[in-house]
Amino acid sequence: MKKALCLCVMILVLACGARASVEEALEAVRAENGLLPDVPGGQEYSAEALLREMRLRLLKNDRERFDALFVLMKKHFQSPLLLLYPRLDAALRPVKYENDVGIDLQAYRLLLDASERWNEPAYHVHARGLARRILRFNVYHDSLVNGVSWKERRSGIFTLYEPAHQISLASIDVSALQRLQESSPKWEAVAQRCLGILLAGSDTRSHRLVYDVEKRAYAPSSKGVTDELRVMANLLDGGLSPLRSIEELADRVDAEPSCLAKGEDGSLTASILGGYVLARAGYAEAAHKVFLALDETYGLGENLLHAPDELPGTADNLLYLIVRELLKMSAR
Repeated sequence: MKKALCLCVMILVLACGARASVEEALEAVRAENGLLPDVPGGQEYSAEALLREMRLRLLKNDRERFDALFVLMKKHFQSPLLLLYPRLDAALRPVKYENDVGIDLQAYRLLLDASERWNEPAYHVHARGLARRILRFNVYHDSLVNGVSWKERRSGIFTLYEPAHQISLASIDVSALQRLQESSPKWEAVAQRCLGILLAGSDTRSHRLVYDVEKRAYAPSSKGVTDELRVMANLLDGGLSPLRSIEELADRVDAEPSCLAKGEDGSLTASILGGYVLARAGYAEAAHKVFLALDETYGLGENLLHAPDELPGTADNLLYLIVRELLKMSAR
């Protein structure tokens, strides 16, 4: 297993080495405010990219940079409700007054991991506060929902709007839920219900990716293979293995190695997640094919990975670096 993972790591390192460091290229597009824009020279910033950079700094044991990013998170992305704004405009104002529960779950798990690694109680305290707000604003009938929106008034009084009573299965961070369940009895019913929804929805030939909490039924969804791969990655990170889904993915890649890079389902995100899922599950040859197709399609001989005729996305390039670090750790 370790030899197989080493092979995957070598592919990623060699592919990255064929051009200048992705990390150096990302640093070159950093804005003066300290944040990475969604695209080089862009005018918007996402919490997803910030949290991914924080995860990368944690994996590299770079506490100084992590702390600087944590300050930026609290200063710019943290709403008065403690929940994170998903996106900011050029003036660092929220594009919408809302949250995305998947992003807040990522932030919760990230801060707990940082607290454990560096023995820093402040991260743990912040994570606990965030967990209380998720429970208050993003739980309906013992299930997580995608988010809540609100209007901020000058008086300091907030008008809250009912959250959409649906949950995207790709937002369910299994590892975060497991830790929330251990942290408080109030989370037990939520974690158990969400994990049940996730497992039942992913254990089908046709993945069900959205659940309507009000109707107690899976809802039609236009979400595609990228969300399916996010579900598989979340399950694997939580110690669960969606065997049928992974076997079907490996068969697809064996039949058409570039299926995650090109065609209807192809994207850079799908390629990175697919390679990670297959490598983690022990399908080294299939992961090898995916990473080679990724570099052929998105490398383009340049510093940052991107599709032809598209600007590079910082979040995808950070995900690439995270996957490389995670596979390095698994191969040791």
